[in-house]
Amino acid sequence: PEERDCWNILGLVNGFGVVATAVSILLGIFSQQLVRRGFYNLFYFTHLVSSFLFMLFCALHDFSMVILMFPGLVLYVRDRSTGLRSRDESTEVTVRILCSEMSPLVLLSWKPSA
Repeated sequence: PEERDCWNILGLVNGFGVVATAVSILLGIFSQQLVRRGFYNLFYFTHLVSSFLFMLFCALHDFSMVILMFPGLVLYVRDRSTGLRSRDESTEVTVRILCSEMSPLVLLSWKPSA
């Protein structure tokens, strides 16, 4: 294609990828055990903001990445909504360890207490 028809004339797509990479490095730094255990609120807030920025710049870099992000976002929203709804209810959790020779399996089940 002719250069005037290419929408990436200024190299912005590559720049979005560089920003996404820098944000993922920031995520990695703030995921260290020292930060997670000593400064949990900083860890959590940084992850919320950085994750949003990472997804935004990944989508700007290559829009097909949104397809890969969608399942994780759906599971995150589902987990948060379930946690908020069940805050006021008590829940009974049972754990069964199902052993096999290949690997131990753990079966978790929960139900709201009446």
